[in-house]
Amino acid sequence: MKCVDWDFGSNSCAAYPRNYRFYEQQGDGFLFQRGKFTKPYPTELGQSCGPAQRRSSLITNLYSSKHPMGNFQAGQKICPQWPARNHANAIRAGTVSFYLSPKMTPDAPSDPGQEVFFQHLIHSSPFGNCTKYFENTNNATCTACFDLPMDISPGLYILQFFWEFNPKEYYLTCADIMISSGSGYNYHEPSLPQRQPPREEYPQRPSREELQRQERQRDEEEQAQRRKRQNEEYLQMQREKEREQMQRDIERKAAAEEARKHKPTIFQFIMRDGQLEREFSSASWGPYSKKEVEYYETRPILGNVLFFKCASGSNCLSNKGKRTLNINILGYKEIVANTQVNLLTKGEKIPLSISLEPYIDSTFIDDGDSYNTIRVPLDRFYRNEFYAVTLSGYDDSNSDIIRVEAISLSN
Repeated sequence: MKCVDWDFGSNSCAAYPRNYRFYEQQGDGFLFQRGKFTKPYPTELGQSCGPAQRRSSLITNLYSSKHPMGNFQAGQKICPQWPARNHANAIRAGTVSFYLSPKMTPDAPSDPGQEVFFQHLIHSSPFGNCTKYFENTNNATCTACFDLPMDISPGLYILQFFWEFNPKEYYLTCADIMISSGSGYNYHEPSLPQRQPPREEYPQRPSREELQRQERQRDEEEQAQRRKRQNEEYLQMQREKEREQMQRDIERKAAAEEARKHKPTIFQFIMRDGQLEREFSSASWGPYSKKEVEYYETRPILGNVLFFKCASGSNCLSNKGKRTLNINILGYKEIVANTQVNLLTKGEKIPLSISLEPYIDSTFIDDGDSYNTIRVPLDRFYRNEFYAVTLSGYDDSNSDIIRVEAISLSN
């Protein structure tokens, strides 16, 4: 979430999330990517408010005149916004939810746990309602407008943006908001003394609220028509791109196949035939992780990791001249799909886990007794040099083991 309440009249943001200045200083990855955590066992990044948004000694210190905290009334309509992140037109982009904390104090030492937020959902909808996503699919703006609770007592609260992109994969942002009495949004017509009706009746002029409602309705209808036209144009453009891409793919595959006929495959092995190369050592752990004669095995659940590192203590793996990480693995397809691989760089504090599931192709032999080669593109790890490779899992329902016979990098 990059704006708590977008003012369509002034075309500007009226209230911001916590520590929004870091967004301008360090880019959107600081707030949004570090706000990610994975359930049911979140790491340090699984707090209810991410590392860039931890509560300080006084909550008002996390806002400024340029990036103010929200001040609303009970029952008021607000319109939070967030970037599309390349999912504006995705079929399965998950659900966006907004939760409200219990009443807080400005000097509270910490935020409530996620289980507390889950008790008070105030709005939820499928991911979408994004504008101009055909121009910039990553930074297109998505909006959700909804009313704050009418029966809430005045005070300081935390509004939490919660996006469930994939099952057990969440992104969140926190914003502190001050809510005052909702009397201005609960108008009752005063009673008037009885009198004789006038001889002629004139139509009443619409109230300001009614005129605003009509204007919003017209804007929503126009926006819906624009979205429809944009969607049709986008789909037509996508179809043309797909046809062009298919032709390029055919030509590229033919050229690659011709090149492979004349270029030998070069491997850098980490392990083969169940034996680590001499420049690597094992630091695996967990009760189900062990070494056998011809393979290493583990059960991919929390607390069990196959960990193979450079014996020199520094980065000894490079992607120079190489394109894929190859893992020769034995196990049922369901268990392999729930396994994650990491290529770690020395000193890296936040490793990137890659699931093996997208790289299981139609040639996979799912009998639990055959080795299959999983190939993961090295550019998925966004690094040039590496210190170690790990295989692990997070789903405790994984009831069987995997065996690894060989790991290598190749061109």
